[in-house]
Amino acid sequence: MNWYRGTLLVGISLLVTACASPSIQRQGASYRITVPAKNWTFEFPAPGFKLVEADKSRPYYYLTNDKTGVAVAFDFSRATQCNSSESCRDYLANEMKATYQDKKNWRMAKVGEVFVAENMDGLVVGGFSPKLQHMNAHYVKDGLWLNLHLSKVNYQEMDRELFVSFIRSLKLGQKPN
Repeated sequence: MNWYRGTLLVGISLLVTACASPSIQRQGASYRITVPAKNWTFEFPAPGFKLVEADKSRPYYYLTNDKTGVAVAFDFSRATQCNSSESCRDYLANEMKATYQDKKNWRMAKVGEVFVAENMDGLVVGGFSPKLQHMNAHYVKDGLWLNLHLSKVNYQEMDRELFVSFIRSLKLGQKPN
């Protein structure tokens, strides 16, 4: 009987977690990520973006834009190591600098009210550098941390505006009733 009760509790817990996980939907000219447990949403313009991966168990969403070459990933986690956009940016940047010592051109900045960290992969594959640029933007609200990761191959400095425009286009709002 205890085994059955334990199994039932685990099953109910998994079901509640799955139902409370963020989900992504395309709504007209926008994508909307809804975070039921926190009663809020993230919205951003959809033109050119296609959803490549949606893993509600993590939760994690990955989209690409073939026209601009920008890839964007949304990764949600509890804010246990940090409690603000700035402290989460600093925490992740320090972790990445220690782990990926070949990354170069680190830049810490702020786009609107959002703190960002930028870097370029220093890898050279077969004598070729893919010039893969990364920008991580950090949103923290109600104990939830959204790490927004933008990347682009063959990056040039003028491409930075693609990243900045995307971050500025992201709207945080209350979940509609």
